[in-house]
Amino acid sequence: GLWGCDGLIRNNRIVSNVSDGRGGGGGAGLFDCDGTIENNTITSNSARPGTFPSDGRGGGLCRCDGIIQNNEISGNSSGGIGGGLYDCNGTIRNNKITANMTDWGGGLSRCDGIIANNIIAGNLARGLPWSPRYGGGGLFRCNGAIVNNTIVGNTGILAGALSGCDGATITCCVIWDNWSSQGTALQESSIPSYSCIQEWAGGGFGNISAAPMFVDPDGPDDNPDTYRDNDYRLAVGSPCIDAGNPDPECNDACLPPGLGTERNDMGVFGGPRNYGWLAVGPHSPDLTGALVNISLSPVIGGQPIALAGNVLNQGELPSFSYAWVEFWAIDRKTSWTGYLCESIFLGPLGVGGSFDLADIAPPRVAYDNIPYGVYAIEMRIDATDIVAEWNEANNSSRWQSVIIMPDRANLVTIGFDFSPQDVSPDGGTTITFSGIVQNTGSQPTTASFWVEFRVWPNPLFNPDGPYLCDSYFVTQSLGPGEGINLATLPARSTYALAPGVYYVGIRLDPLDEVTEQREGDNLSWLIHKKLYVGPRPTAVSIWSLYR
Repeated sequence: GLWGCDGLIRNNRIVSNVSDGRGGGGGAGLFDCDGTIENNTITSNSARPGTFPSDGRGGGLCRCDGIIQNNEISGNSSGGIGGGLYDCNGTIRNNKITANMTDWGGGLSRCDGIIANNIIAGNLARGLPWSPRYGGGGLFRCNGAIVNNTIVGNTGILAGALSGCDGATITCCVIWDNWSSQGTALQESSIPSYSCIQEWAGGGFGNISAAPMFVDPDGPDDNPDTYRDNDYRLAVGSPCIDAGNPDPECNDACLPPGLGTERNDMGVFGGPRNYGWLAVGPHSPDLTGALVNISLSPVIGGQPIALAGNVLNQGELPSFSYAWVEFWAIDRKTSWTGYLCESIFLGPLGVGGSFDLADIAPPRVAYDNIPYGVYAIEMRIDATDIVAEWNEANNSSRWQSVIIMPDRANLVTIGFDFSPQDVSPDGGTTITFSGIVQNTGSQPTTASFWVEFRVWPNPLFNPDGPYLCDSYFVTQSLGPGEGINLATLPARSTYALAPGVYYVGIRLDPLDEVTEQREGDNLSWLIHKKLYVGPRPTAVSIWSLYR
């Protein structure tokens, strides 16, 4: 799969790779990768046996000494030692290490760093006829700190859970339902402390042998041997709650997944590193949602808007923390991006709980600094990542498309026309105009403005072309929807113009004295009708010539 990669390895599927075990090789999935390895699925990789029985090491990972966290390491195999991991001496935390298989150390072998808050379940160490003592279905010869792990359902020849871990510190673990032909869970290993161990009679501080009371150790499919869906959280009333090491340094970092008081809970979801399970594994909150409508279109800046949709917690734990829900406007043409309105501060949501956006109180008001345009509206849930979630990639939803306008006046011309079409090049021809100058905006005009008339000889219109006549100066305020009928204004006399054919345009508020929603629709040209200055051009006839 990967060899000698020392950078960050994140969010990958590393599947069905094979390595040759000759010469002590291994690491079919990853070999000698010493950076952080996180949030990967590492499954069905195989380190084949080599010349010697102990060759073929670490079906999933071999000699990776960085931080290994939040991975699913399952279904890997090796022909010798360490079905899941071999000789990985960094911190191994918050992983699911399940259903791996080898001869010695089904889950982990010779990993001497910190092994904390992992689910180590359903791994198999087959052993060898000439050396049956090398069992260790879960762990084999791991001699670092083995803390707050749930080690369940593993199988080994001599020890179902741990073998040869005699230099390890084993504490605050749940070691349950492991099987060996000798009937032991631990063999040649240190005496645990503050741990829950099935049928334990080996002494040690704070150990208990009462059943841990998992929430659903068989999973939704009622099959304990399909480990991916098994729920190893502690049920209410479990004797493992608040039964781990009482030293404050060992307290649960987060409640949940810790239960009861701050004192350490035995097992994978307790202790100072239990926060890692807030962001990985399905036993976490998972906020998602859908923005399904903006009921007012166009949206007017400074006015209330109605949002339709919801925010939902589809995870397996309540969210507990408050979270910001933001609404962004993204211009589909220019990519201008900004807040649509004030965000909402969403309270905790229980499992399956939802918040209806129609219940936002008070209703949100669109910000008035958004330029006119056609926008996509994006809802961003928990935008500041306050809530640690199972899936951070489903926290946004978009609604297309919404017109947004500032809360201002807007001047346009409707039905513009003029008469007559023929005028003197010397000027002085009486000319009249028709059409409506209308305020289509949401606020009245608050300033006087000019209405001017321009001409240009071709359709490549120039807004600064020659004036046709005197302009009008409008002093009255136009409310939303109100207008001025150009036909009611006094006629004008044309200016002197060079003879020719012209297009006529009307330009509103050329000095931008009125603050408008859109400044780009103040100029209108009449393209189906022309102005003739002086004699009209003589039509040219084309005659066919015959011989």
